[in-house]
Amino acid sequence: MRFNETDEKIRVILDKDVIRVYVTLPDEFTPKELREELARIKSKATKRRAEKVLEALVAMGMVAKVGGRRYKKLYRRFYYWAQGWFANLLRRCEGLE
Repeated sequence: MRFNETDEKIRVILDKDVIRVYVTLPDEFTPKELREELARIKSKATKRRAEKVLEALVAMGMVAKVGGRRYKKLYRRFYYWAQGWFANLLRRCEGLE
């Protein structure tokens, strides 16, 4: 995953582990549970890797901090983001854009 920063926005390029871990995490989780889930899907389960994945999830609006060290999934925002992303992909494939 990479972060490309410009003056106005941060663009997050996700890798497949971010999506896989997002799907398998419970609705509310801690960074420790995220690290355990990364280990379960056989990804690099280092503390730094878990922090980067969490940073990407927050930047994309896929999760929000609930309180303390707990995070909660935001389904609606991610759904609309994915819907727009796939619509743009289809437009590019069809040559409309």
